[in-house]
Amino acid sequence: MKKIILWILAGIGVLGIIAGGLIFYGIKTDYKYTGQELFDHVNEHRASIGVPTLELDPSLCDNLVERYLAIKSPDSGHKGFEEWLKAEGISDNPKYGTIGEIYIKDASTPEGAIAWWLGSPGHKNTLEMKEMVYGCSYASDGTGVVILAGKKNSN
Repeated sequence: MKKIILWILAGIGVLGIIAGGLIFYGIKTDYKYTGQELFDHVNEHRASIGVPTLELDPSLCDNLVERYLAIKSPDSGHKGFEEWLKAEGISDNPKYGTIGEIYIKDASTPEGAIAWWLGSPGHKNTLEMKEMVYGCSYASDGTGVVILAGKKNSN
């Protein structure tokens, strides 16, 4: 009987260790915001500081999920952004001037993404650049990307 009790206690201990490991290493925050919610929050922020809101641009949205997946991969950063712009024909579009990208990983809310970007001078500059008038965003699982573009000068 004592052996059975010891085995049960040992089993409970092993389950406790496994559960603790899952909690510490394996369970992430449940990120439940969409690209549209992220885009809306970007525009709310821009409006709050007197910068024109972004117009949702279908050309920037085409295959944005592909860019999102590239960003989501480990250690990608902004790598491949210029290549993606060329592959999608965005950099050759006569409509666009300056084109920028901001992204976030592991943000639990769109407000958290905005707050992080505001704490980074380069991201803040891109987010708040008044010349940027077009945009699109995609978000899932705490990773979000926003593409912003300005109008090409007709000089």
